[in-house]
Amino acid sequence: MTLEDRRMAFMEHIGELRTRLLRSVLAAFVCGAVAFFFAGQIIELLKWELLPPAFMKLHTFTLGEAFFQELKVAIVVGLIASIPFVTYQVWAFIAPALYEKERSIVVPLIVAAIVFFAMGACFCFFIVLPFAVDFLVSYGAEHSTPMLQLSAFLSFVLFFMFSFGAIFELPVVLYFLARIGVVKSGPLRKVRRYAIVCFFIIAAILTPTPDVMNQTLMAAPMWVLYELGILGVVRVEKQKAAQAAADKKAEEDARREEAAARPDIIDAGEGGS
Repeated sequence: MTLEDRRMAFMEHIGELRTRLLRSVLAAFVCGAVAFFFAGQIIELLKWELLPPAFMKLHTFTLGEAFFQELKVAIVVGLIASIPFVTYQVWAFIAPALYEKERSIVVPLIVAAIVFFAMGACFCFFIVLPFAVDFLVSYGAEHSTPMLQLSAFLSFVLFFMFSFGAIFELPVVLYFLARIGVVKSGPLRKVRRYAIVCFFIIAAILTPTPDVMNQTLMAAPMWVLYELGILGVVRVEKQKAAQAAADKKAEEDARREEAAARPDIIDAGEGGS
């Protein structure tokens, strides 16, 4: 391939990348625009699911706060709704450069990452946040009355949902690191007790409530996810060991076949002479 051909191929890749980026941005924009019309209903849903009846009314303290918070909700929902389409665009761009074996690994990883993130966000919304919000709005009720701000409420909810979504990616991350040979199950098991301590420290930092119950609600899933990650690493190691054994057996079989064919070659050579 000449330099000019390489240059043309590179420009074609750049053009394809630009097209797929534009499609992804357009998909996120369209989803966000549609979500903007339902942003008010989404906020009402969050209020009814998480806030006690006495604190249903959220307050705004700056000009345009309600508009910009609905815009923020629309952007977040638009990005989430466009994930399948954006994922497809990314996959369509990188798939031609991958081998069949690599494709069989990447697709399950992408699907697992999306599923685990959704599981983490749902776990946070339906289990962790109700306890946390109820504790915070009732804390100090004997000497003060909370006045909940719209922007603070939405930032609080979105931060914890994304945090739990990211935390639930731990098994996927460990599995990927095992596939590329960065981590092994042995060291992960040895540092298990230290990892558990770290999980409770992280839970104490991120959880807004000081009670043990809410901290355990965050630390316990991290521990379970860590154990699932170890199981995934063990599976990768077994697959690699089986593949190595199969490759070794195939190599030995090839050597035996070659050794068995040598006498025939020698006899044929002697007969010709």
